[in-house]
Amino acid sequence: MNPPIEASVLKVSPTRWLLGSTTVICEIVESMPNDAFLDWKSEEGNRYCLRWKRYGDETHAKGKATEMEGPVRHAGTSAAVWSFGGIFFKVKAWRNGMQLESDTIRFINKISTSIVNIGKT
Repeated sequence: MNPPIEASVLKVSPTRWLLGSTTVICEIVESMPNDAFLDWKSEEGNRYCLRWKRYGDETHAKGKATEMEGPVRHAGTSAAVWSFGGIFFKVKAWRNGMQLESDTIRFINKISTSIVNIGKT
């Protein structure tokens, strides 16, 4: 996979990360931006949000983004999981025409309150 899955979460400043395809930003904020589509408060008291990257957002810390310390779970070449801000982020490879895993999870959440994972652990 190019770039490798390990480069899917990049730290661009002490309080900002680029996620997945680098169109989503996770950041620690004082007040919630209007364009945040998800927010939460960590156990440490920091307030986080996810939002789409805006034109002009700083995307590199002093000219270069750094990969996060390794994922907490590396599932071969196509998926990995990171943890920061008190939650887990799963990044899964995707190609044109392939159904999104998030669409499947959203469907299951509409019809059920529990998810059972069947497969090798």
